[in-house]
Amino acid sequence: MQTNGEVAKQSSSNEKLPNTGKTATSTMEQSDNRNAVRRESYIELDNFKIRWSRAVRGDKCWVDPFHNQQPAKPK
Repeated sequence: MQTNGEVAKQSSSNEKLPNTGKTATSTMEQSDNRNAVRRESYIELDNFKIRWSRAVRGDKCWVDPFHNQQPAKPK
């Protein structure tokens, strides 16, 4: 598999964890796998938020296009 860039390096760590698409032999094992995947997802989200905040602070030219946008009205 060919990998490019930082995203590919970080996503390769996910290959070590089971994913929710695999079948488990028991309900307990399935629950443990899902908890591990969920926990790893939260960790990755926190890391992404930190990287995003640093990138925004470092890029003085970037403007949030959604900053002044009104929330969508429900239909």
